[in-house]
Amino acid sequence: LDSGDADFVEVIHTNAGYYGEIGRVGHVDFCVNGGKLQPFCQNSPNEQLCSHVWVVCYMAESIAGKQTGLIAEPCSRRCPSGPRINSRPGERLLMGHHTPGNSRGSFCLKHTNPPYCPRFTEDGIGDDRCCL
Repeated sequence: LDSGDADFVEVIHTNAGYYGEIGRVGHVDFCVNGGKLQPFCQNSPNEQLCSHVWVVCYMAESIAGKQTGLIAEPCSRRCPSGPRINSRPGERLLMGHHTPGNSRGSFCLKHTNPPYCPRFTEDGIGDDRCCL
């Protein structure tokens, strides 16, 4: 997958360097929680696979209209190696289904609760498969 594959390619990194790519490959790349192991996947039977497939729940959350926690800030071209985000100047960007098609660059965000999990939402909307 790269930016030449479509008019707009959005990449959400949740397991960079294991199942996913480390560097920027889309028109816009998002690194969630450093883009590597997701914090809520720690101690799961397969932390790498758990982190990789979690992107589905992030996208589901963005489609369901739960965008408040999916706002990212500009960061370096690669996902950060640790939990610290080295942000750059620029506008923050909404990650997921509602990302504007003219967006470009690399963005980082922290998301501490499992996305699209009904146990972490006020309205109970979500899917139990997105909970641990």
